[in-house]
Amino acid sequence: MLEKLLLFVNLSLLILHEMDAIHCKEWKMLVLLNKLTDSTARIVFSILHLPLFIIIFFLLEYSFETFFWILNIFLVFHLLIHIIFNKHEFNNFKSKYSLFLITSMGLISTISILLKIFNLI
Repeated sequence: MLEKLLLFVNLSLLILHEMDAIHCKEWKMLVLLNKLTDSTARIVFSILHLPLFIIIFFLLEYSFETFFWILNIFLVFHLLIHIIFNKHEFNNFKSKYSLFLITSMGLISTISILLKIFNLI
């Protein structure tokens, strides 16, 4: 039960982060999308998330264990990417809210991975 709770909290935080990413215009930091106008980039950025969420919901239903590892490993690397790009000219993830989402996901993922490795969940 704890395993699912941690994963669902993290997935919820990821969805909030993706909403925040639109607000922060994350596409300005992405190589191909940063060439587009904001209105076009926002649409493309949003649409690119459709297959991502379809895969997420499919894996939740049909391969929870696989999804557990993919999401948690991804979110640890996601935190590292945000740390690396902290000084990027177009990084707008500076608010306490944005930083809370990003940091919480990385922290919860690290805890989840450690709990799983040591068979505590």
